[in-house]
Amino acid sequence: MDQKLLKIFAEEAGEILEALEAGLLALEGGGSPETINSVFRAAHTMKGNAGIVGFENVVELTHVMESLLDRMRQGALQPESSSVGLLLQATDALREMVQASVEGGDSSPAPEHVLRPLQDLAGHGAQEDAAPPSPSPQSPPPARKSQVNATRRLHLSIKLQPDLFSTGTDPLQLLTELAELGEVERVICHAEDLPPLEQIDPFTLYLWWEVWLNTSQPQPTIDNVLMFVRDEGDILCEMAQGPPPNEPAPISLRPQAESAPAPASARSSQPPASPASGDSRPAPLAAPTIRVDTDKLDKLVNLVGELAIGVARASESMDPKSGPELREAVESMGHISRELQQQVMRVRMVPVEGTFNRFRRVVRDLSAELGKQIRLEMSGLDTELDKNVAEQIADPLRHLVRNAAVHGLESPNLRRRMGKPAEGVIWLRAYQQQGRIFIEVADDGRGIDPQRILSKAASLGLPQPENTSSFGEVYELLFHPGFSTTEEVTELSGRGVGLDVVRQNIEALRGTVEVESSLDRGVTFRINLPLTLAIIDGMNVVVGGEVFVLPLLSIVESIRPAPEELKSVEGKGELLRYRNSYLPLVRLARLFCLPGAVTDPCQGLIVIIESLGKRFGLLVDDVLGQRQAVIKSLEQNYQKVPGVSGATILGDGRVGLILDILGLDGLALAGDKG
Repeated sequence: MDQKLLKIFAEEAGEILEALEAGLLALEGGGSPETINSVFRAAHTMKGNAGIVGFENVVELTHVMESLLDRMRQGALQPESSSVGLLLQATDALREMVQASVEGGDSSPAPEHVLRPLQDLAGHGAQEDAAPPSPSPQSPPPARKSQVNATRRLHLSIKLQPDLFSTGTDPLQLLTELAELGEVERVICHAEDLPPLEQIDPFTLYLWWEVWLNTSQPQPTIDNVLMFVRDEGDILCEMAQGPPPNEPAPISLRPQAESAPAPASARSSQPPASPASGDSRPAPLAAPTIRVDTDKLDKLVNLVGELAIGVARASESMDPKSGPELREAVESMGHISRELQQQVMRVRMVPVEGTFNRFRRVVRDLSAELGKQIRLEMSGLDTELDKNVAEQIADPLRHLVRNAAVHGLESPNLRRRMGKPAEGVIWLRAYQQQGRIFIEVADDGRGIDPQRILSKAASLGLPQPENTSSFGEVYELLFHPGFSTTEEVTELSGRGVGLDVVRQNIEALRGTVEVESSLDRGVTFRINLPLTLAIIDGMNVVVGGEVFVLPLLSIVESIRPAPEELKSVEGKGELLRYRNSYLPLVRLARLFCLPGAVTDPCQGLIVIIESLGKRFGLLVDDVLGQRQAVIKSLEQNYQKVPGVSGATILGDGRVGLILDILGLDGLALAGDKG
């Protein structure tokens, strides 16, 4: 099978299945006709796409799902939890079948425990009403024997838009579905609008069809087949008058002016015009969106970064005696490069809605499993963030949502006794502020008891916060590895279990997480993230003649200490007295073996760094200033270096290393003692 086609199918299948699941969750417990239609359209598109790549088992399952959804559209079946639950199980099965199909090139059969209940509810027999095979392009679709005796004879004229293929619609699949409704008496394919062979665009539809159909099906059933393409073309369905022509319109590769005219039985309005005539090439298709590999975007970001660096170097090396024209030209190039960089970064941005929608299903399943009534509320769905950030933030959010459902929200009976509504609420909020993305996971449950945290910390031998009245310092204990306030050990064994991993994952995205809570009123986890991972706001520092970049978000402040504020402790290395506490002092020159660096902290600067709620001082020669840096992977271009997360090109053309604060903290604890 064509690997490019298979890749396109896999990408579109993922999007369709997400839309299908979201629609089903919105449908549960009732839904508007448009909601049912949108779910039906998603299943229909999945069926058509699977038919194109020959995954007949996927076609079979989606066909049964269509039949069940069609019963809902006709009012014969209500979208209740049981029926929607079956469709959600079928969606899960489709996801596994698609994955198996993409990996193995052939689709595995639908699980019997999913397919059989769907068939029963949809009114299918074990083999009856199965999805028909895809028709051969050389022959008209087969007629269904059970519907040969027709009461009406219809004539359909089907003229679709030239860019139909860009929507993923297959005209042959449409003809197949019409054939299911009765007996096809005649199909005529009109090819008179084909341009000369050398001008044919393979992505443009030039054909249109006439179909004579004998059917006993009501008009709404026929309209259901055509509903997906009515907005994409010019379609006429009327009672047939007289027999169809004896011969179809000839297929010609001659220019349009010499083609045979359309038969008189066709509609007076002409089909969509050919995109080309004469010697010109077909006009390009207008598409609102286009698929671009992330690798291509990453390369484009790197090139734009190189351009910005080149402009900066030109500006810095320009002779002060240069004329105003040259200075204006360089300044203009700087404006253009910055605007280009912003536009390229916008291409990488995606709405957070796709990430949030994943948790509708998570909350629904947890609600059923735990016997709790849970409502998920979401806001800020149009907030955009970098695609890579959106993908990597999903796991931390999943843990926080599950934690809220399992341990944050009380049981319905307990909530009633507390004067709360039986239904608990989990909020997912996103908003942009000061060039950063904020995501909040909140609930209206029992909240966090600070005294319980302190008692558990004492039993585990953890150091107590200096200020136990400060809830912020107490909540930091939640992020200690293995910390839990519950005795039961499970995958989700209480607030705190896994929160250290949550924080590490978020800080790996150069973000932070903080906690707010009110006893018996709920908890809010607030995540602060950068808009993109491709650019970092950093502070340039120099050590031994080398320039390093510190993530700006991790910097508290920079100070020049007095001699009495420094001390050495055997077994603990050097310490810095900072605001009534002692912090470890890390010598960057010693970690990276840099000669010529400042050795006396009183002659250099100490940058106070915060990581995972802990602080330490970093000795540098000097601070050069704040600057945005385009991140380049050091591991891909060289090798992984402990304590370094990447590199960037400086304005003078040199390479500056971007420090990994988490890794740097680990190196300091391991090797800077003494």
